[in-house]
Amino acid sequence: MKLGLALFLVAVLPPAGAEGIADLLAKHDLEDASVQFRIGLMYRTGEGGAKNSTEAVKWLRKAAEQGKANAQTILGLMFRIGDGEGVLKDSAEAVKWYRRAAEQEVAEAQFNLGFIYDYGEGLPRDNREAAKWYRRAAENGVAEAQLSLGKMHAEGDGVLKDRAEAARWYRAAAEKGVAEAQCNLGLMYADGLGVPRNMAEALNWLHEAAGQGMTEAQTKLGLAYRSGTGAPQDSVEAAKWYLKAADLGVVEAQFALGTMHAGGEGVPKHGVEAARWFRKAAEQGFAPAHYCLGVIYSAGDSMPADATESVRWFRKAAELGNVAAQFALGSAYRNGDGVPRDPIQAHRWWSVAAAHGDENARRQLATIESEMTADQRAVAMRLEAERFGRLKRDVK
Repeated sequence: MKLGLALFLVAVLPPAGAEGIADLLAKHDLEDASVQFRIGLMYRTGEGGAKNSTEAVKWLRKAAEQGKANAQTILGLMFRIGDGEGVLKDSAEAVKWYRRAAEQEVAEAQFNLGFIYDYGEGLPRDNREAAKWYRRAAENGVAEAQLSLGKMHAEGDGVLKDRAEAARWYRAAAEKGVAEAQCNLGLMYADGLGVPRNMAEALNWLHEAAGQGMTEAQTKLGLAYRSGTGAPQDSVEAAKWYLKAADLGVVEAQFALGTMHAGGEGVPKHGVEAARWFRKAAEQGFAPAHYCLGVIYSAGDSMPADATESVRWFRKAAELGNVAAQFALGSAYRNGDGVPRDPIQAHRWWSVAAAHGDENARRQLATIESEMTADQRAVAMRLEAERFGRLKRDVK
């Protein structure tokens, strides 16, 4: 992240119509740090002459060594990203120049220095050093630093865990329009973390964030309006926010929208549309969506029943640990729905579901065992022993 670089350059570039590099070299004191800085910056941008990164570094370094903070900041950037031909990426050099500028209270340098330490960019991560520089940038009004410092206080990362302090910094960034800070502050108000629980405030900040495309806020609004928790129960409004998040790939929103179409909740009841959203969620490995697709193909509601396709989706969900799907797959094998009737496989899947606490599966086990031959029971017991053996090895 390179905070405010475009604005920074606008502030320090020579005005339109100003002297070119040749004029500066010929007419001005080349030992003057401001002149050195202007020459270096013009070489970097190509303003007033040919762009030349090597010359840019040479002149910016001269100005930086005389304490020119803007030159130190741009050198930090150039070494951080490996800016142009002849300027290799060098994290240690970037940190050196950012630090010199940061110590002169250049907020951009303070934030970028914090970011480098926070993410271990080219050097070992140091969360305490990151927090120190984020704080200085935050106190200088940098919204991204305020957000980052809020997250560190929320998690106890490099600083003491302090949710009230996290909320304070989130608010500072939120009031500057930072969507992630608005979302985080809204969630804190919703849960009463670091601030008194206040759903009106929560909804206000979540709406601000959601309006900027923050998917977590959109999903939370969908849940709030659907359940009527802290907001008027409004299925149409819920579906609106779920749709925004679902279109951006949020799996929980895709699944929720599928269930709403399946039940005609805030949207027209439409099995094909429900299946479309369940499929999108399933493609991201969301086990409940696999299960719901199995139910849709089993019931044949709004689309043709397909027992084979139903079993395919039940199996995917069951293998991902969905207990309802494990029970359904056992039932399919018991009844021969979409697969050949197989009491051993029925026993296997009901055993798995029962081990996960499904009492109905436990009862069905007793029934299927009474119908199995001695050889079938022996095979089923062997499969069960192998499963428990695998579980023990996984625990180790």
